[in-house]
Amino acid sequence: MRTPLYKEVVELFDRAHPDRKEATRARGFADLIGTWEWSDALLQERDPYNGNLRGVGYVDAGTLEISPDRQFKLARTHRHCEGTCCNEQGKSESGAISV
Repeated sequence: MRTPLYKEVVELFDRAHPDRKEATRARGFADLIGTWEWSDALLQERDPYNGNLRGVGYVDAGTLEISPDRQFKLARTHRHCEGTCCNEQGKSESGAISV
């Protein structure tokens, strides 16, 4: 639900960032079509005395493909490392989008 405060925040954003005005406008399904990718990571520390990896690190990544016929494919991976031991997992999903 859009409140008067929401409208005011959008107006303030538009004034502060006139070059990004399109970011606050309503979009349709056609704007979602394509490939969307994301990733996030936390690197492990390297011991300054012996050069060995220590601590915890991870990498999360994913790809979402949305087609014009409202079908999607989602692929996600996660790699988690602690010291020299790593575990990698992946998952994929597909289906139809309802907007």
